[in-house]
Amino acid sequence: MTAPELAYDADCLAFANELGALLVKVAEAGARKALEHMPPHPSDRGNGEILNTRETAALLKVSIATLHRLGLPKHYVGCMPRYLRSEVLAWIAKQKGTL
Repeated sequence: MTAPELAYDADCLAFANELGALLVKVAEAGARKALEHMPPHPSDRGNGEILNTRETAALLKVSIATLHRLGLPKHYVGCMPRYLRSEVLAWIAKQKGTL
């Protein structure tokens, strides 16, 4: 291969890597958006004390991305975060005047 052909191949490979990384970001964003609009799983419907991420974000009227940045107390069931309504409401009361 000549030097220009090698440079062209390197440019193509760099472009393909950038495009692949962009596609991964778009797919992840789309998956997060889709999850925001999914109804709660039937097992999540109980007495209302245990909330999933989507329910907690709806309670606070914030996006899921914002919810993750707030630093609310959470508990994990396997790898799934769960929030206690009483802890969320206590956290809100504690934040008055600081938000």
